[in-house]
Amino acid sequence: MYTIRKESLGRYILCTIQNEDTGEYFSFFPEYGASVNQLALQGKDGMLRTLLYESRSENQIRAEGISMYKGAKLFPFPNRINGGAYMWQGKQYQLPINEIQEGHAHHGLVYRSCFNLVEERASGDEGAVAVEYLYDKETEGYPFKIRLRIVFALNAQGFSCRTIVTNEDQVPIPFADGWHPYFQLDASIEHTSLCFSPLEEMEVNEKMIPTGKTRHTTSFASPKTFGSEHFDTCFRLHKEPGQQLFQAELRDEKQAGKLRLWLKPPYSYLHVYTPPARNCVALEPMTSPADVFNNQMDLLVLAPGEKKELEWGLQLSS
Repeated sequence: MYTIRKESLGRYILCTIQNEDTGEYFSFFPEYGASVNQLALQGKDGMLRTLLYESRSENQIRAEGISMYKGAKLFPFPNRINGGAYMWQGKQYQLPINEIQEGHAHHGLVYRSCFNLVEERASGDEGAVAVEYLYDKETEGYPFKIRLRIVFALNAQGFSCRTIVTNEDQVPIPFADGWHPYFQLDASIEHTSLCFSPLEEMEVNEKMIPTGKTRHTTSFASPKTFGSEHFDTCFRLHKEPGQQLFQAELRDEKQAGKLRLWLKPPYSYLHVYTPPARNCVALEPMTSPADVFNNQMDLLVLAPGEKKELEWGLQLSS
């Protein structure tokens, strides 16, 4: 049986979906950008494993939510917009600069927004929670009206996250989307391996803005441990013939089981980031690379009244 509960963590509400039979659960903060917090899944050996680097206090939510974008929803753009400036339909726009050192707009506009709980479903087969946020021309640099609905679900197949984006304006709206979960399978990522292929690595300049060039890489074609290597790298994924999903596998070499991350198109990019503490690794599903409003690589556009669905999820396998 699945249950849904809500509890206070300082000034924030932590919402948890739990399978009472297995102990599996997923938690997130509706009032802090609908940011994901923790996921615990049961392996084939019956062991329950926590998989994300979670926040355990209000101070941690605020400090790491801002500095690391931990668990954040990245909308209407992931990563950076060069100088925060872009053109759309012949008009120049300027986004707020929140990456001060390089002078960029970074990771969208809703990562600290308050989402409203609009639906809860709990049964013997699944637990799911839906939240919504209406972005209504709040920023001069993105003066559009657009609704986000996010559905988090937990069932026997694992965890899924589905976003429905609806244009409630009278004009076409450009957007891209992403998430910023940090995975923690052990106290250090030294023995954590990652595998996904085939792929291309996006080339960037000294300010982390794509140059427009890519290079084919096989660096993660077979499981590769992070060791002491640093990554802040965006990869464009490719599907094998007949494949419907993009996939990546994360594993700690000292433990049994693999964590499988799956992405449905238009999520076709994966950004890999190893923070300085090296106690976790960010695998960021994205629909585009950085600076999407300028380079328009896989930029998504919604006509008035149009909807777009996006989905990714996680499974723990043997």
